[in-house]
Amino acid sequence: NQLSKRQKVKKLSKENTKNVWKPNLPKLQGEDKRNRAYLGQAGLLNKPTNDADWTPEVKLGRMLAGTTARARHETVLKLGQYLKTKSEPGND
Repeated sequence: NQLSKRQKVKKLSKENTKNVWKPNLPKLQGEDKRNRAYLGQAGLLNKPTNDADWTPEVKLGRMLAGTTARARHETVLKLGQYLKTKSEPGND
C-alpha cells in the first residue's frame, strides 16, 4: 500500500483535528462582515456603535485587538500615556 506524499498529507490532515477551524466560526470574505460576525458570536453587538459612547479602556482594548502591527504599536504607546495620567494623584 504505497501512498504518495500528497495522499499521506491528506490522510494526516483528516486524522489531525487539532488545527482545524471550528465549524461555527464565520466564513465571510469581507473583513467588516467577518469582524461583525465575530462580535455577534461573542455577544458584543449590543454595545454602542458610536465612538463617543465607548470608555477609554474599551477603545484601547479594541485598538489592541486590531490586525495591523502599526496600529497596535501606536495603541501601546497611547496606553502607556493613559496609564501614566490615570496613576497620577488627583486624576480619576
